[in-house]
Amino acid sequence: MRTSLGPISWLWCTCFLLAAIACGPAAKPAAGPGDTVASDVATADAADTGPADLGPSDLIVTTDVAADAGADAASGCTCGDGSCVATGGCGETVATCPADCATCGDNVCSPGEGPKTCFVDCCGACGDGLCKGYDCGENPTKCPSDCGTACGNKVCDKGESPSTCAEDCKHQVCGNKVCEPEDGGPKTCPEDCGTACGNCVCDKGESWVDCPGDCGFCGDDVCSPCAGLGESKQSCPSDCLSDTCKTASACDDQLTCTMDGCDSAGNCVHLTDQAVCGDGISCTTDVCMTGNTCQHLVKADGAACEDGSACTLGDTCKTQVCLPGTVTTCDDGNPCTTDTCDPAKGCKSVPGNDGGACSDGKACTAGTCSGGSCTTKPLVCGGNGFCVEPGGCQCAADYLTIDVDGAVACAADYPFWGIRPESPLAEWFISNGDGTITDNQSQLMWQKADSGANVNWTNAKSYCANFAQAGKTDWRLPTVAELQTLLDYAKSKPAVAAAFASSTSSADYWTANAVVGVAGNAWQVGMAAGAAYFDVVTATYRARCVRPLAAMPPPAKRFEVYAVEGLVRDYATDRIWQRDGSIGGSKNWSDAQAYCANLTTGGDNWRLPTLMELRSIVDRSAYNPTIAANVFTNTPTGDLGYWSNTTLAGAPTSAWYVNFYNGYNNYFDGSTSHRVRCVRDGSP
Repeated sequence: MRTSLGPISWLWCTCFLLAAIACGPAAKPAAGPGDTVASDVATADAADTGPADLGPSDLIVTTDVAADAGADAASGCTCGDGSCVATGGCGETVATCPADCATCGDNVCSPGEGPKTCFVDCCGACGDGLCKGYDCGENPTKCPSDCGTACGNKVCDKGESPSTCAEDCKHQVCGNKVCEPEDGGPKTCPEDCGTACGNCVCDKGESWVDCPGDCGFCGDDVCSPCAGLGESKQSCPSDCLSDTCKTASACDDQLTCTMDGCDSAGNCVHLTDQAVCGDGISCTTDVCMTGNTCQHLVKADGAACEDGSACTLGDTCKTQVCLPGTVTTCDDGNPCTTDTCDPAKGCKSVPGNDGGACSDGKACTAGTCSGGSCTTKPLVCGGNGFCVEPGGCQCAADYLTIDVDGAVACAADYPFWGIRPESPLAEWFISNGDGTITDNQSQLMWQKADSGANVNWTNAKSYCANFAQAGKTDWRLPTVAELQTLLDYAKSKPAVAAAFASSTSSADYWTANAVVGVAGNAWQVGMAAGAAYFDVVTATYRARCVRPLAAMPPPAKRFEVYAVEGLVRDYATDRIWQRDGSIGGSKNWSDAQAYCANLTTGGDNWRLPTLMELRSIVDRSAYNPTIAANVFTNTPTGDLGYWSNTTLAGAPTSAWYVNFYNGYNNYFDGSTSHRVRCVRDGSP
């Protein structure tokens, strides 16, 4: 026999209960209305046949008390009467009355349970680091690894009690400086009990060793109504009943392959000692049989088992072999560590991925792994970009965010490539022989053909996003400024460079620019003459895709204002503009040309701008006016636009204009009136 208990398997408990029913004597008649706890106990004890008797009569105390619960419920209920009554206004639960409602055998040592009341829940095995005491068969002599002292040192140490070490812990007489139940408390033995021990409160400085009456627990072999919730024959039969199962030694079944103890009803229990019967096979259940023989019951296929590796989950049995389950995925969520699994210890992480990218969860920081941690610094946005949480890099108002070979850059809706002539040079366009044309001046690669059919704006963007040509997949819909680089204003129907003439319709083509200030609209460029205007996104037009070959570098500084002179310098195009858009007034086209030619503000050589120059100061991220209003002041809006010096192909008396109310550009007969803003080359 071993007198320490390890964890209890459900299979053993089932076998034990079946054995108790099969082997015990006939049960006592059922309890009647006049039954009392005392009479039930007496009947139960009379039926006992010996210390190892496991017959039903040993369970009569619990059964009869439960039978009496009906009478208790009818006349009121009392916590500690052995009946867990949740109905009839009692409302007893494990939380409100653990003494009645705790369930022995649930693998939890609940309040009100102890080694004596519920051996199966409250006792562990020697070597588990917990000294459970003499009722579990552990003491400094039998289990020094847990209890760590030696009986005979004249100190009632952890794990010792009067039953396991009477030499150190035996009850003595008044005057031994230990207040024991036999002393009768402060009234009869004040020299030992002082004024506190015996007051039913475990005061500071008191313990079970010197005041078990106040500081006891169910299972300490002392029946104390002051301990915890109060001990009684019903709530703590192991301390308060004269059962045969008062200690583990009383239940010795003389089998060396079992561990012996008592359950909550004072019955002996005998558990298989795995140290003796364990076969080390996870797919068998080991049982100690009569005659000190061990039986190994094979688990069914699919039953849970443990293959011995901490790197697998959900291992199952098959033909008595434990098969590994799912391989454990080790990931501590830190990109700066390398995660591996040790079969003996499980997942572990070590610093790794030095120099690799990581993130602190913020959009405006860039992180690099170093020594297992993520080191961050402010994110640098390309071009004229700036960073804002939580969106990340954004482009300034007069820029668009585009993707250039996978990198985010800020491209302006005006040409970084400078002011192109009204008729682009033929040598700029190179046919690649693969369905694409490269513009070497603007560094744009174009789809030679177009979509071939009219589509709405959403489908136009999707068409280019999914377009693949010349081994490239990073195509997109062009901006207004990009699409206008294909125009040749000396031609019409279509007004495009010769390289695209045969593959371009005179219809309108979608651009990537939505119209700011007019929801649900987007910009188009008409290829018949070169006008730019907008329409609802559900309208249908052609699409032609583009991909940048390089991000055109934006200027370090776009505009500089010379307030005294009333001038603005544009560093992107190297042009000087009149700042105030109202000075020139409104004039017909001829008078507008003459006004600029005679202007002398800050110098001479002023002229009416070309259409390309006038479009370069359009800011399509603004609306009414569609210009940087803090730079260019007093830009009137409405039906009138600003004249350009560019004439309509085939109609020399008509000229192009730009309306800064929304950025619209078209042409009018020169006899009509429009506003004037003059320009000249160079520095002020």
